[in-house]
Amino acid sequence: KEAVERLSEQSQLSNTVLKDASPEVRAAAVLRLTDGDVLDRLALADTDARVRASAVIRMTNLSHVNQIALEDQSPDVRALAVERVSELPLIEAIAQKDTDPTVREVAVGRVLDQHLIREIAENDDAPEVRDTAVRQLRGAEGLVEEMARKARSPEVRRAAVGRLNEQGLVTQIAQADSSAEVRAEALRLVQDVALVALVLEKDPDPLVRKTAVERLGESRKLDRVARHDPSPAVRAAATRQIHDQSLLKTIAQT
Repeated sequence: KEAVERLSEQSQLSNTVLKDASPEVRAAAVLRLTDGDVLDRLALADTDARVRASAVIRMTNLSHVNQIALEDQSPDVRALAVERVSELPLIEAIAQKDTDPTVREVAVGRVLDQHLIREIAENDDAPEVRDTAVRQLRGAEGLVEEMARKARSPEVRRAAVGRLNEQGLVTQIAQADSSAEVRAEALRLVQDVALVALVLEKDPDPLVRKTAVERLGESRKLDRVARHDPSPAVRAAATRQIHDQSLLKTIAQT
């Protein structure tokens, strides 16, 4: 491999990359190869996914990229090919139909059709794909708000909440969403300190109360929380926010 990395003659590199039995050596040779025909052959037919992936990145003739994006057995290779596909209909098809969520996620990141993005955000099986789809919504504040309120998936609602600007809706979700993760995400955006304190007092879930503690920072309100909250995680979070030595002494004696 070290010797290959020092080769500069393209014919020698081509010979190595096509004939050497070691995938590591072939992959190293690909990184120095400029012969487009050889790169095409490797991207389409090398037996090792690492070599095919390196060839896909470096190939200059993109006529085979579509085929690789659709047909390569390796999700990693397909994902790299998707990044180089230029045909939007193909990108949209892959975003909906590829069997691997990693490939779909890469494709969704390149989809422009806002209606399709919404459909994927609501219906894809993989949380990471749905999350990426929500983050791809552009110039659609009303749509984001609707998804933050009504999407079936908590992951989608949470991702949509992260893009909200309307404080009224944020505070509503922070108090009323059925998912603790979504309420916690909304609470991170709430600007009304009094409301944060109210959520700390009322919310039944430790994750949300812990988020409220972190939002409040050092506060006299945290003395009672540090001593009496039923969750050890919330009590610990509250204690970390307190710097008054007399309060800390009292908490330690509780």
